[in-house]
Amino acid sequence: MKIAIHCRRFGLTAALQEYTLQQLRSALSHTRAKVRHVTVRLGDLNGPRGGTDKRCGIHVVVDGVGQVVTASTDRDLYAAISQAARRVGRGVARRLRQQRNAKPSPLHAAVPS
Repeated sequence: MKIAIHCRRFGLTAALQEYTLQQLRSALSHTRAKVRHVTVRLGDLNGPRGGTDKRCGIHVVVDGVGQVVTASTDRDLYAAISQAARRVGRGVARRLRQQRNAKPSPLHAAVPS
């Protein structure tokens, strides 16, 4: 699983990077084999003005099901990361479950001989 972290309006510290990686690994632990690539975008929407403006967007590419995208905004960047990681973990698991439980389409059904 490849993970890329991009920051907007601030630098990526070692502590922030490690926290983000830990949250993603935990959230995607059961689906890790199917996850191809994860892109995380961290940003401070209002800059020095403050407020509920720390944003974490996560984009996951999953083999066989496509993409799962989520975002979270909070006063605290660490909380936004945690929320977004949990959401994307649930989203990936749901998409994989849907794929597993999907009925085959008539075009792919076996034709009796």
